[in-house]
Amino acid sequence: MSEKKRFNYRHIICIAVTLGFVACGVFVFSNAFIRIMEGGRDFGKSVAYYFCEMFDLPCSVTPTVNNMPQSPATPSPTLPDTYSGFKSKWSAYWRLWSSSDNFFAYLSAIANGIGTLCKFIIIALPLIIILLLLFKRSLKKENNDYNRDTKPLRAFKWFAAHTYRPVKTWLIGFIRFVKEHKPYYIAWFIMWLFYFNVFTIVLEFLAFYLYFTVSFNVSSIYRQVYKLFLDLWVVIDFIPLWVWAILGLVLFDRFRKGIAYSRLEHMEFRNRGFVNARALVLMLIGTMGKGKTTGGTDISLSTEVIFRIKRLKSSLKTI
Repeated sequence: MSEKKRFNYRHIICIAVTLGFVACGVFVFSNAFIRIMEGGRDFGKSVAYYFCEMFDLPCSVTPTVNNMPQSPATPSPTLPDTYSGFKSKWSAYWRLWSSSDNFFAYLSAIANGIGTLCKFIIIALPLIIILLLLFKRSLKKENNDYNRDTKPLRAFKWFAAHTYRPVKTWLIGFIRFVKEHKPYYIAWFIMWLFYFNVFTIVLEFLAFYLYFTVSFNVSSIYRQVYKLFLDLWVVIDFIPLWVWAILGLVLFDRFRKGIAYSRLEHMEFRNRGFVNARALVLMLIGTMGKGKTTGGTDISLSTEVIFRIKRLKSSLKTI
């Protein structure tokens, strides 16, 4: 049988994953179906209310965008559903925060944390010292077995060859397979957007936007914020805390790298400006260890980039 006609078993896995996601929607995210119907109802009534108010048409439509969701109650944080209730709880929070009982409880928590840390240091310090001494001792041993793996390295390679590498190879192949068959991941993406109330949030936003443009009911904004938080709580509560921690670390890493690279680019542009302001011949003079070689190499690299950019501009002009 040819390779093209051979059935790929990954189709069975993708179909099973799809059926699993459908089961999640039926048994875990059943409220999403109710919320999407409520969002469609709110949007439809807001559209009718908008045209009636804009064109002064006789209409008895009552907007429902400010009504509370009628879906079954789900675990959610104790956020008041009215702005007056929010103000009272906010004031009570700051009164409790500034109380003496809360302050002494805070000091007690710090003392307990310091005590636990000290106990850990006392228990772990001898072990850490022993490990450091053993590691320092191992560094003093000379290894003349060239081109020969040590026992720990052989053990690691055996472990990786029987666990990590096969799993990694299979996952890479499966991800490549899914990318080549778009209907699978597109269907998965749409289903999870639906389960996490993304479509409902869009409908509710459009419904409130149409309602607010003709009613200017400012007091209803808090109710919309509350409903938005209820819809978002589905994804907040479903995803585990450790996943949020990893996601936060990844986002923080990208954020800090963005700042670092922007600063590096700024400094590189300053270096290029310095090079362009110099004469044709430049001499670097200094005592030993001042960084003449490093500075000269940096100037050479920046000059190479400047020449490449000038050549690209001149080539584009001739086209």
